[in-house]
Amino acid sequence: MFKKLVLGTAFIFWLMFVYRRMNIKFSKEIKYPIYEGILGELFIKMGDNQYLTTIENEMVNGDLKKINVLVSSIDISTFHNVEGRNQVIAEYEDKNYSYLIHDGEDKIIIREKK
Repeated sequence: MFKKLVLGTAFIFWLMFVYRRMNIKFSKEIKYPIYEGILGELFIKMGDNQYLTTIENEMVNGDLKKINVLVSSIDISTFHNVEGRNQVIAEYEDKNYSYLIHDGEDKIIIREKK
């Protein structure tokens, strides 16, 4: 019984690993750095093999606030680069927010209301 539980858990972790790799490999670029995954979810590609599906930080009146907003909330039609494309720190914006994307050791997206 214990052996089946361990093998089942290992199989689930293996599936998660394979899904993440396949999601990046077969994703479609919508508007750099936003991609659409194999199941239709939007994400921001970070480096060669990492991606973020949520925006976890928002700047409000000079203070950093924790949020949990999907990348799909970005207005793709007005999303564009402001400064620093293909660099560690890049700025983007859409009609409602500015986005600071940090693709260094710590992968982070910070949005700020215009």
